[in-house]
Amino acid sequence: MLLLRKKTFLAFLLPCLLIAGLGAQRQAGKRYFGTRGYIEYQAGNLPIVLSAPHGGYDKPKALKNRTWGVVGQDLKTQELVRDVSAALFSLTGRYPHVIINRLHRVKLDANRAIKEAAQGDKGAEQAWRDFHGFIDEAKKAVVAEYGRGHLYDMHGHGHPTPWLELGYALSASDLAKSDKTLRQQSYRSKSTIRNLAQQKGVDFPEVLRGRTSLGGLLYKRYRSVPGPIDPSPRGKAYFNGGYIVRRHGSQQGGAIDATQIEHHGAVRYTSSGRKAYAVILSKAWLQFFRRYYLIDLASGSRELGPGCLGTQGTPLYKTRGSIAIGEPANLSVENLPSQSPALLVIGVSAKSWGLTTLPLDLTLLGAKGCYLRQSFDLSLFLGTANQGGLQLSLPIPKLSSLKGRSLYSSVLVFDKKANTLGLTMSNALTWQIGQL
Repeated sequence: MLLLRKKTFLAFLLPCLLIAGLGAQRQAGKRYFGTRGYIEYQAGNLPIVLSAPHGGYDKPKALKNRTWGVVGQDLKTQELVRDVSAALFSLTGRYPHVIINRLHRVKLDANRAIKEAAQGDKGAEQAWRDFHGFIDEAKKAVVAEYGRGHLYDMHGHGHPTPWLELGYALSASDLAKSDKTLRQQSYRSKSTIRNLAQQKGVDFPEVLRGRTSLGGLLYKRYRSVPGPIDPSPRGKAYFNGGYIVRRHGSQQGGAIDATQIEHHGAVRYTSSGRKAYAVILSKAWLQFFRRYYLIDLASGSRELGPGCLGTQGTPLYKTRGSIAIGEPANLSVENLPSQSPALLVIGVSAKSWGLTTLPLDLTLLGAKGCYLRQSFDLSLFLGTANQGGLQLSLPIPKLSSLKGRSLYSSVLVFDKKANTLGLTMSNALTWQIGQL
């Protein structure tokens, strides 16, 4: 075991930063609901927001039917979004933000401005506000954790061509133009991926329809437009992006880009088709985010086990964003008693520590319900929390040998009044280390 005191930590691993108590946040993976349960929000901890405005089934009599505009359902898009969320979790151990309109489109069209969307029905208008309010909340959470991210608005089309239609608010005639023309600032500015398109070193035609674009990454399995083989619709039917991506994407500014994805029937009508597509799409996003956002979605932290009760509640230990070699890992701890020292404990194993099998129950030592869940190979003194919380930025060495490695960590808190041992443990996390 190696214990680094504060001076060493300051000299070699950057200083700990004391902060005021952290605000309450929604729990990633948990579902929340708007008024009367019409809108569903799954909170996330990935820089991805998924919306499904047209996949709802509910037709409550309390809401009037819409009498103009499109009222047809995008069949199985609600199920598609849930399958994509599950695939992302399987690959990353974390959740996208998911917003689902559970109302049938005859009651609410969440992909329209409120006048057409609700057509004067007060209950539908509240559901519309809930839907877009949850998207706004998800966007803020993504920016707070990652700095930027992407919203994907998920739809279904009935066009004759069995392809995926990727909408960036560029018309079919825009996409028919040459790469040289599309590099003009006016086209970047009108797109819903404006923020990404204007980043240094990003070639707009490439991110739009090149080999490393979303369409390019999907094309081996799913024909997509725009993409390297179908750079434009060439006169065929095509949806280029509606109200949601124009309202919530970066066309009007901000750090959240947006893409509307229109799905043909083969990728959404059957469970097997949806699940196969969800895996390919999620893997494409992993490549896309690593290249264009410098975010390794497969890295980060996953829950290893719960902590135990202290005088200010159970210490809550969290990470924000990716954990990748050569980059800082951003950590925070909440529910700490005032003036109590805290140590970050890091181990290379969650199964054993020397001859000791893990997790190790500390009840016999006087800390009832507390467990050491990882080996005790390294500990870093974090300081003491004056107002219940600590935050630090911990550099991960730029060593290729760390890529793909798992480390395990928790926070040990010296809390004299908590139990006879005088200490508690936070929840433990598994760090999956990636490479940008």
